Amino acid sequence: MNGTDYMLYLVFLRYAAWLCFVITAIDIVVFVPLYLTGDPKRSQNDKWSTMNVLTFLNITAIDWKCLFVYVSTLLMITGLSFYALFRYKRKY
Repeated sequence: MNGTDYMLYLVFLRYAAWLCFVITAIDIVVFVPLYLTGDPKRSQNDKWSTMNVLTFLNITAIDWKCLFVYVSTLLMITGLSFYALFRYKRKY
């Protein structure tokens, strides 16, 4: 009985690692270039580091980019999570 549980747990970990890898790859290919070409809303007291340029903060002045990132991230993570759960469920 325990051997099956351990095996399913390892399969789940493999699918979770696959899900994180796919999300990271899509983030690097799609979102990082989008962030690098962005235009931030700045106040007079903001001090921007290099890391701020690679985040969502760099596209806050452009509404369509913010909406695109929000909707695509929502759909991508939800869809990939359901797909991973569907594939995992087929294992047992």
